[in-house]
Amino acid sequence: MAYFAITPCDPSALRPVFAGYMAETVGDERWLALVDTAFDHEGKSLKMAGGDGFPVYHQGRLQTLVSVSPTLFELAQSAPDLLDQQLSRLLHHCCGRPMLGFIRSALSAGALRERWQYLLEVETEDNQSYLLRFADTRVLPALAGQMEIWNRLAADVTAWWIIGRDGAPMAIDMSHTPEHDDSRLLISNDSLSALLEAGAVDAMVEYMYRYFPNLLATRNGAANYRLLAQINAVTTGHQIGGMASQYALGVATLLTDGRLLTHPAFEDWLAERTWQAKGMEDALAEFMEDKDIS
Repeated sequence: MAYFAITPCDPSALRPVFAGYMAETVGDERWLALVDTAFDHEGKSLKMAGGDGFPVYHQGRLQTLVSVSPTLFELAQSAPDLLDQQLSRLLHHCCGRPMLGFIRSALSAGALRERWQYLLEVETEDNQSYLLRFADTRVLPALAGQMEIWNRLAADVTAWWIIGRDGAPMAIDMSHTPEHDDSRLLISNDSLSALLEAGAVDAMVEYMYRYFPNLLATRNGAANYRLLAQINAVTTGHQIGGMASQYALGVATLLTDGRLLTHPAFEDWLAERTWQAKGMEDALAEFMEDKDIS
């Protein structure tokens, strides 16, 4: 069983909200659902009324990954009853997992997935290849901040909604310059670093769930994410390297429900770096005992 630092949504509450967004359609534009079926791996797969989906991994070597592919579904915006069924099914199936987005585009699902074929794998300045996990809604907001990626990925998209970590609808910023290019997507090392950094908190969440699940059980997923994002920003600001030190601070942040972060002596203590002599875990325990932080 996996843990995602998100708060499950209320499908009944969100269904009319998204239906309202989909009523705002201009000309030939249509609405599509984008589902990251990797989150269904070895679980119950999504069955949708109104037709089969269009797996994005459907040709070349990525075709072997079709069972975990991002998949586009056409939504029946001109048939309100069917649309209501589709939205209900999507929301009930996906809520609580970062796998659902809604896209407005003039292209059909089949046409859009063809436009995306050159973007599924990106290449770095060091000639390394990575899958672009754009259907994972934990990743998408960070992608939208990297224009060399976003200008091409969203070139044929006029609106993109996801369910945010707090379980509420979240609009992705669409202030970009659409670019159509049939060449492979090359990204800078700066973009790669930014994307890796954007995933650092979720990596810490995964560690906490594996080794300290009780520390996550006392609050909802979004609250856990906010606390760990705060300590991650602190460790970055103080240039504290090493996973052991970073994660020891993460454990203490959750254990104290954030009180460590707000103690007036904490950041000065980090900056002095006296903790380096004993190591973060032991020195932090002494600091917290001395300052009566619990």
